[in-house]
Amino acid sequence: MRYIIADIHGCYNEYINLLKKIKFTDKDTLYILGDVVDRGPEPIKILQDMMKRKNVVHFIGNHEFMMYTILKKLTVEITAENCENYLETDDILKYNQWIQNGGYNTANQFSKLSQNEKANILNYLRNSSIYETIDYNNKEYILVHADLGEYSPDKALEDYELDELIDHRADYSKRYFQNANKYLITGHTPTLHIPDWEKAEVYEKNGHIAIDCGCVCGGRLAAYCIETGIATYVDGMKLK
Repeated sequence: MRYIIADIHGCYNEYINLLKKIKFTDKDTLYILGDVVDRGPEPIKILQDMMKRKNVVHFIGNHEFMMYTILKKLTVEITAENCENYLETDDILKYNQWIQNGGYNTANQFSKLSQNEKANILNYLRNSSIYETIDYNNKEYILVHADLGEYSPDKALEDYELDELIDHRADYSKRYFQNANKYLITGHTPTLHIPDWEKAEVYEKNGHIAIDCGCVCGGRLAAYCIETGIATYVDGMKLK
């Protein structure tokens, strides 16, 4: 079976419980549509678990992109040659913005890793997928973290800018594809925030399948199965 999860946001226990609930095995494939890190309590632990599994396909989300671009610079060894000008004011600004956007736990846990562990995680993030397509039962599924921003039917997937795929908000009221058997599967926007839906359930309408059910903000974590079209849930973090 092929399963899709999005926006785990550091919720390690919920992630593991969901894998147990769907009875995930080495014969299955799991697509994780980004935003594994930040906000929740154990983001690095989730990444480390994913890295051990050969049947997990990780997509870069806007939070992984922030993490990678900041930490790849902060992990460079400071020498006499670069100590005065290696970090610029803009770098500190981006770091502070990341922390304010939920990056504290990620940065703190990453800082405690060995240099080799840090390098392995950054390499894993660098090699993350940006988009994938799945064909099944005469249906085509396009998987991205956030959206096909500035959508045009004449625009090939490889022609979209990175921010259009990982940082744009999908218009779930609009059908992108004329082909009724073509679907866009996304995370990024919690289904709790989709107008006229506002539930912690997978949203399926207008050729969209939105699967970020707001686990870290009191909703649920969902795994959507391509073969069955069924979503499996575990309850998300309890808000204090």
